[in-house]
Amino acid sequence: RHFCNKVAPKPEAVEVDTEQFDEFKGKKIVVDLAEINGTTEDFEGRQWLEGRVNARMTLGWTITWTPDRLKDSDNPVAMMQFADEHTALLLRTHKTRNWLPSAVMRALTQDGCRKATFGFDNHAVQKMES
Repeated sequence: RHFCNKVAPKPEAVEVDTEQFDEFKGKKIVVDLAEINGTTEDFEGRQWLEGRVNARMTLGWTITWTPDRLKDSDNPVAMMQFADEHTALLLRTHKTRNWLPSAVMRALTQDGCRKATFGFDNHAVQKMES
Protein backbone atom coordinates (compact mmCIF):
# COMPACT_ATOMS: atom_id res chain seq x y z
CA ARG A 1 0.00 0.00 0.00
CA HIS A 2 2.26 2.74 -1.27
CA PHE A 3 1.00 6.24 -1.91
CA CYS A 4 3.67 8.41 -3.48
CA ASN A 5 6.46 6.66 -1.56
CA LYS A 6 4.50 6.50 1.71
CA VAL A 7 3.17 3.29 3.19
CA ALA A 8 -0.37 3.29 4.53
CA PRO A 9 -1.34 1.20 7.53
CA LYS A 10 -3.25 -1.98 6.75
CA PRO A 11 -7.03 -1.43 7.10
CA GLU A 12 -8.74 -3.32 9.91
CA ALA A 13 -11.76 -5.50 9.17
CA VAL A 14 -14.99 -4.23 10.73
CA GLU A 15 -18.38 -5.95 10.53
CA VAL A 16 -21.19 -3.61 9.43
CA ASP A 17 -24.91 -4.31 9.14
CA THR A 18 -25.41 -2.97 5.59
CA GLU A 19 -29.20 -3.43 5.65
CA GLN A 20 -29.58 -0.34 7.81
CA PHE A 21 -27.94 1.83 5.12
CA ASP A 22 -30.32 1.71 2.16
CA GLU A 23 -29.76 5.34 1.21
CA PHE A 24 -27.28 8.01 2.26
CA LYS A 25 -29.18 11.12 3.33
CA GLY A 26 -26.24 13.25 4.44
CA LYS A 27 -24.21 15.88 2.62
CA LYS A 28 -22.66 14.71 -0.65
CA ILE A 29 -19.58 16.52 -1.96
CA VAL A 30 -18.23 15.69 -5.42
CA VAL A 31 -14.81 17.06 -6.36
CA ASP A 32 -12.91 16.57 -9.61
CA LEU A 33 -9.25 16.77 -8.57
CA ALA A 34 -8.31 17.90 -12.08
CA GLU A 35 -10.22 21.13 -11.43
CA ILE A 36 -8.66 22.19 -8.12
CA ASN A 37 -5.74 24.60 -7.79
CA GLY A 38 -2.63 22.44 -7.48
CA THR A 39 -0.79 25.15 -5.55
CA THR A 40 -3.35 25.79 -2.82
CA GLU A 41 -4.83 22.29 -3.03
CA ASP A 42 -8.06 23.77 -1.69
CA PHE A 43 -11.26 21.88 -2.45
CA GLU A 44 -14.75 21.60 -1.03
CA GLY A 45 -14.69 19.02 1.75
CA ARG A 46 -11.02 19.52 2.60
CA GLN A 47 -11.76 21.05 6.02
CA TRP A 48 -14.15 18.21 6.82
CA LEU A 49 -11.54 15.60 5.83
CA GLU A 50 -8.73 17.32 7.74
CA GLY A 51 -10.96 17.67 10.79
CA ARG A 52 -11.72 13.95 10.83
CA VAL A 53 -8.04 13.06 10.38
CA ASN A 54 -6.80 15.53 13.01
CA ALA A 55 -9.38 14.25 15.49
CA ARG A 56 -8.24 10.69 14.71
CA MET A 57 -11.79 9.68 13.80
CA THR A 58 -12.67 6.65 11.69
CA LEU A 59 -13.56 7.28 8.06
CA GLY A 60 -15.38 5.12 5.58
CA TRP A 61 -13.12 4.77 2.55
CA THR A 62 -13.22 3.02 -0.80
CA ILE A 63 -12.00 3.34 -4.38
CA THR A 64 -13.56 2.53 -7.73
CA TRP A 65 -12.18 2.09 -11.25
CA THR A 66 -13.22 0.84 -14.66
CA PRO A 67 -12.79 -2.94 -14.56
CA ASP A 68 -9.63 -4.33 -16.11
CA ARG A 69 -11.14 -6.59 -18.75
CA LEU A 70 -7.94 -7.47 -20.59
CA LYS A 71 -5.03 -9.36 -19.10
CA ASP A 72 -2.55 -6.50 -19.52
CA SER A 73 -4.92 -3.62 -18.75
CA ASP A 74 -4.44 -1.49 -15.65
CA ASN A 75 -7.18 1.11 -15.49
CA PRO A 76 -6.48 3.86 -12.96
CA VAL A 77 -8.53 4.56 -9.86
CA ALA A 78 -11.39 6.74 -11.08
CA MET A 79 -12.90 7.77 -7.75
CA MET A 80 -11.90 7.78 -4.11
CA GLN A 81 -14.60 8.08 -1.48
CA PHE A 82 -14.39 9.14 2.16
CA ALA A 83 -17.45 9.24 4.40
CA ASP A 84 -18.85 9.41 7.90
CA GLU A 85 -22.45 9.21 9.04
CA HIS A 86 -23.19 12.77 7.84
CA THR A 87 -20.87 13.49 4.89
CA ALA A 88 -19.68 11.68 1.77
CA LEU A 89 -16.69 13.14 -0.09
CA LEU A 90 -16.32 11.76 -3.62
CA LEU A 91 -13.01 12.59 -5.27
CA ARG A 92 -12.77 12.06 -9.01
CA THR A 93 -9.20 10.93 -9.69
CA HIS A 94 -9.47 9.59 -13.24
CA LYS A 95 -7.65 12.56 -14.81
CA THR A 96 -5.05 13.24 -12.12
CA ARG A 97 -4.06 9.57 -11.78
CA ASN A 98 -1.36 9.35 -9.07
CA TRP A 99 -1.57 12.96 -7.86
CA LEU A 100 -3.51 13.50 -4.66
CA PRO A 101 -3.77 16.64 -2.52
CA SER A 102 -1.74 16.54 0.69
CA ALA A 103 -4.94 16.45 2.80
CA VAL A 104 -5.95 13.23 1.05
CA MET A 105 -2.45 11.78 1.44
CA ARG A 106 -2.57 12.50 5.18
CA ALA A 107 -5.98 10.84 5.44
CA LEU A 108 -4.59 7.73 3.74
CA THR A 109 -1.33 7.51 5.65
CA GLN A 110 -2.16 8.87 9.12
CA ASP A 111 -1.77 6.03 11.62
CA GLY A 112 -4.41 7.35 14.00
CA CYS A 113 -7.11 7.74 11.34
CA ARG A 114 -8.73 4.36 10.79
CA LYS A 115 -10.42 3.59 7.49
CA ALA A 116 -13.46 1.33 7.38
CA THR A 117 -13.72 -0.31 3.98
CA PHE A 118 -16.12 -2.61 2.20
CA GLY A 119 -14.93 -5.01 -0.46
CA PHE A 120 -11.30 -3.88 -0.26
CA ASP A 121 -9.64 -6.90 -1.84
CA ASN A 122 -6.35 -7.71 -3.57
CA HIS A 123 -7.46 -5.86 -6.72
CA ALA A 124 -8.00 -2.68 -4.72
CA VAL A 125 -4.62 -3.06 -3.02
CA GLN A 126 -2.95 -3.45 -6.43
CA LYS A 127 -4.72 -0.33 -7.73
CA MET A 128 -3.49 1.75 -4.82
CA GLU A 129 0.06 0.48 -5.31
CA SER A 130 0.11 1.30 -9.03
